[in-house]
Amino acid sequence: MSSPSQEDSSQRADRSKANNTTNQEQYKAKETNQPVKGIRSRAAKLAVQEASEILAKQSQWKRQQSKVVFRTELFFALLSAGLAYNLWKTRVEYNEWKERTQLEMIRVEQERDAVLHQLAPIRQSLQQQVEPVAQDLFEIANNNNNNTNHETINVKRRKVLYQWLSNAIDR
Repeated sequence: MSSPSQEDSSQRADRSKANNTTNQEQYKAKETNQPVKGIRSRAAKLAVQEASEILAKQSQWKRQQSKVVFRTELFFALLSAGLAYNLWKTRVEYNEWKERTQLEMIRVEQERDAVLHQLAPIRQSLQQQVEPVAQDLFEIANNNNNNTNHETINVKRRKVLYQWLSNAIDR
């Protein structure tokens, strides 16, 4: 007489062999497009086989789609990260450029003011020298309308300019 534990283990072994056999038969049926054994109705067998094919195709399609979706999401995530970085970098560079430009403008304005301050006496001196010459030239031009003797006008202009230049050189 065998013990109950030996009977249980032998029954379990028989059941696992039967399960393995049916699994192998179902796998072979899938591969060879033959109906699955263990189901009595032929229509039911074909329906189970079609359902398993559809599920296999669907799972394969889902795997492919998930890869595509993952790659697409990864691409757009990297693209948006790159764009965000470029935008940030551009903003930083723009702010630095703006600051440098403002500092440069302040420096140029200070230099301009210093040069204008240094040129102020020269400007006043030139105004004092040029005003009489300009007045003489204005008078000559008015006389030009009255007199038609162009040689006399040119001589007067030359005298005034020569006088002005000699005064400027002497100083």
